[in-house]
Amino acid sequence: LKQPLEFMDKPASLFILCDGLRNSPAAADFCARRLHALLLPKLSARASEWEDFELADLLRDTVEALDANLLESPACFAGCNLAIGLVVGTKLVLCALGGVRCIVCR
Repeated sequence: LKQPLEFMDKPASLFILCDGLRNSPAAADFCARRLHALLLPKLSARASEWEDFELADLLRDTVEALDANLLESPACFAGCNLAIGLVVGTKLVLCALGGVRCIVCR
């Protein structure tokens, strides 16, 4: 997936943790393979700096779209917990759904 992200503050990193439920990795695998494909085009659609609240909204919208895609897939009954960390320059945005937690340590 090649997206023009040269304008983003550096460093820029995306961390994803998907933990499957009901003894099945199907939904976790689905989410891990598709989340970046939903998020990166949204990040590259804008060539200006992102505000903190905009990055949080972007992650929320991306996870909602991922959830809609998952509910239409064969893996819909498996379920998963999801944690996302997005680093853009000096900004860190965390998202946690389900039974996972994000802890920031120095």
